[in-house]
Amino acid sequence: MRQIDANTDVIEMEAGESQWTSSTKKQIERLTFLTEKLVLLFKMDEEQPRIEMLSFDLSDLLTDVVTSFDAVCASREKEMTTSIEPSIQIKGNAIVHI
Repeated sequence: MRQIDANTDVIEMEAGESQWTSSTKKQIERLTFLTEKLVLLFKMDEEQPRIEMLSFDLSDLLTDVVTSFDAVCASREKEMTTSIEPSIQIKGNAIVHI
């Protein structure tokens, strides 16, 4: 990309700036940005151990969370209704009790 950028600079010095050289410069900036982000992601991937994804029942987790609000609702004389589809399985890397 540096070579393309340098060549574009030479073209602009000899023939002046045009829509084509401006477009090329913008694309070089964009590709440089994307390349830097890819390198960063690659480094992050190398430095971190693989995360094990575990399957768990989201329905059970949601039911537990909703149930924890039963006492609050009762103390305020409020009724809470829910509709949680049973046995929703999802994969994740951590289960945190809410």
